Amino acid sequence: MARCLVIVSLFWVHSTSFAIGQLIEVTSRTIEADSPVEAEAAAPTLPELQTQTQLNIQRLNKILRSQESLDSNVAAYATEEVELWEELELVIDQRTLIQQDLAALDNSAIASGDADIPTEELPKSYFEFEEFRNQVLSSEQNLIVLDLELHAEKNMQARVSERYRDAEKERRRFAEAMRSSKLPELEREHALAVLRSKVLAHRLAMHREQTAITARKIEAAEKLVAKRQGLQTALKGKFKLTREELDSHLAKFGDFEETIRLEMSSAEKRMQQVIRERSLNPDAAANLAYELVHDEVQLFQHTLSEAKFAKECWQRRYQLSAGQASVSEIAVWLEESEQAKERVSHLAEKIQIRTMQRKQELSELDRVRMLANTTQTNPETNMEVAELEKVINVYSRIESLVIMAEHLYSRFIEDLEAQQDGFSLTEWMQVASTSIAACWQYEIANIDDQAITIGKVVSGILLLLIGYFASRAFASIVASRILPKFGLSHAAASVFRTLLFYSLIIALALVTLDIINVPLTVFAFLGGAVAIGFGFGSQNLVNNFISGLILLAERPIRVGDLVNVDGIDANVTNIGARSTKVRTGSNLEILVPNSKFLENNVTNWTLSDTRVRTSVCVGVAYGSPVREVIHVLKKVIDQHELVIRSPEPIVLFKEFADSALTFEVHFWIHMKRMMDGEKVRSEIRVAMDDAFRDAGIVIAFPQRDVHVDMQTPIEVRLADLQNVAKGSSGLRRAA
Repeated sequence: MARCLVIVSLFWVHSTSFAIGQLIEVTSRTIEADSPVEAEAAAPTLPELQTQTQLNIQRLNKILRSQESLDSNVAAYATEEVELWEELELVIDQRTLIQQDLAALDNSAIASGDADIPTEELPKSYFEFEEFRNQVLSSEQNLIVLDLELHAEKNMQARVSERYRDAEKERRRFAEAMRSSKLPELEREHALAVLRSKVLAHRLAMHREQTAITARKIEAAEKLVAKRQGLQTALKGKFKLTREELDSHLAKFGDFEETIRLEMSSAEKRMQQVIRERSLNPDAAANLAYELVHDEVQLFQHTLSEAKFAKECWQRRYQLSAGQASVSEIAVWLEESEQAKERVSHLAEKIQIRTMQRKQELSELDRVRMLANTTQTNPETNMEVAELEKVINVYSRIESLVIMAEHLYSRFIEDLEAQQDGFSLTEWMQVASTSIAACWQYEIANIDDQAITIGKVVSGILLLLIGYFASRAFASIVASRILPKFGLSHAAASVFRTLLFYSLIIALALVTLDIINVPLTVFAFLGGAVAIGFGFGSQNLVNNFISGLILLAERPIRVGDLVNVDGIDANVTNIGARSTKVRTGSNLEILVPNSKFLENNVTNWTLSDTRVRTSVCVGVAYGSPVREVIHVLKKVIDQHELVIRSPEPIVLFKEFADSALTFEVHFWIHMKRMMDGEKVRSEIRVAMDDAFRDAGIVIAFPQRDVHVDMQTPIEVRLADLQNVAKGSSGLRRAA
């Protein structure tokens, strides 16, 4: 039972919610679209509403003409009501015109876009096809304008719809207030609210009708544009520009150029006159006159320049139409036409700005003339006005011509792009090769009337790179394979390789500069700039470079030499332009600036000879036979194979030392690395130890004599050994 009650309750809640939702939806639709006022506005015909509106306006005007007997509030309400009825009359007139337009659209097949283009309107020649293309462009622009109008109408409709909803809310508020009170003020406010809502309802209906008409026009325009575009595509390429048509068109251009030249000649004469007048009386009027005529002459010059290119453009269109244009010419023409179009676009913008400026100046002069006494008008002001009007007229004519030129360039660009769209792969490769060639010949700079192009710069860089590696390889081959056959040492060959490499690089740089047409006179200036700039920022680099050249020339050190620099003993492995590379006995490579070898004290162990004198010290115990020790040491030195016999080794009894008799053995060895000397000395020490052991001679070790002062007896005590042992073990555990 409880479950049944719950189910019934839920069903009742759901049904009630659905009914309330439907009621709210119906009410909102009634308020927004189907209000009594809008239904009343839609019910009568427009002529009936027009008649009713005119009658109400006449009635209210009669009431207002007798304002002496009216209350001020009543007169104000009547005035506002008249204004609302007049606004309603205007809206009804607009709706009448819109409905007439809609009827015309319904009766016109061409306007709906369903009719075909008449045969007599189809193009039959090249220039008729050009005119047809203009019609297609006009149709496309018209479609864009219609889209903008539709967007504007929808926005206006949305705003009017919002105002209408607010007016309906106000009307319902006054209607509800009248149910509880019948005051005359409320009745008049309610009547105005009803009328205001009616006006907005008709205005909303007007915008809806206009939106519908615009949408119909857009639909028809889209069909018309599609048909004309399809016909244009079908007819493209079927008409050729004949020589007669071209000559006729160029003759018109010639007449146009002659007219422009005459006008420019007249403007130049006026400019000379204005210059003379300004030199005599340099006031504001003279400056303005000079500025105007100067702009006029400049615009005529630009127009003549564009007229020449326009004639050239028609010549090219004839060649393109006749199939006489090559692939490379099409690419060049396309680039030049795009530049010309951009140029005339800038010229058109300039003319528009100038026209706006002159119109502002003209309006200012008109304002001055209006404020002044008309019977005493300044003649100079009249002359300025006449000159400004003339210049504005010239600007207008030139602007129309510039727009025509821009239109011509746009058409030519379309034809060229259409021609390029049909290119084959081979033709596109020709276009690419032409572009690359043009880029290759692009001039970067000009020195002494010699052009430096991108191609020359790239060729020079490639030549430098190839020459660098080739010079390096050639110098290495000469130093490693050819020079040793002439008896040159490895160090001399290394020096010759470096000098040869630098010489080849310098020669290669000179050849490269000659190829890219850079004269050596340029470096007369660059040398001073380098001397100043590098003299401060790169003095260490230049110092080390020059030091490297001195090291290669004087050869105080060579590759393979054993040197001591800053307390480090190492072998020289490479002498570079900036630094010298040395390798220590631990196989560590150290880069030492070249200036270090010239500015600091450097020990070269192997500069002129690899023979080095070294020594080994040894001490024997006191009491050893000295002569036998000397004999043993001489024998050990003589038996070593790396010890040089001349100069002869020397054994010296050096001194009576604290713990030993000290001997020194001096001998000569060939040493190219520090480890060579260490190895020989180690071997000699081992041989000394063996020889002394065989001869029974003891090598001394440190000894000390201890003397005890016996002036007083030595005190001797006996201790308990067990207590001493326990005490020492306890100390060990504590530790």
